Amino acid sequence: MLRQHVNVEETLFQALRYGQEVEVAPAEVRFHTSQGTARGFAVRHQSLYVRLSDGRYQPLTGGGSTVKGRFLAILPLDGQPFFSRTGRAVQVAFLLKEKRSGLSRPVQFAVWPLNEGEL
Repeated sequence: MLRQHVNVEETLFQALRYGQEVEVAPAEVRFHTSQGTARGFAVRHQSLYVRLSDGRYQPLTGGGSTVKGRFLAILPLDGQPFFSRTGRAVQVAFLLKEKRSGLSRPVQFAVWPLNEGEL
């Protein structure tokens, strides 16, 4: 569970840190890479998805991407949106919960994209 938590948090943080033209909605965040490719993340049906360069979405949690079929649910954390923005800072907040064991870990951080100008 700890490994999945660190992996999900690091994946989100790195992508958002170096993203450009970041657009934030409560359950989705979109941005462009430094190469101009459209990317993003979305929470749908208690799973976290990554937006691929062709516009399709692939699950990061909840599908076959987890260790030995352990379903990891993405749930709201204290009623907060999954993604939000205050000024330049993009906030991420959710509860990562393993369905089988009931173990959960909060994922909560803010990141300032380096590649954006002043807002």
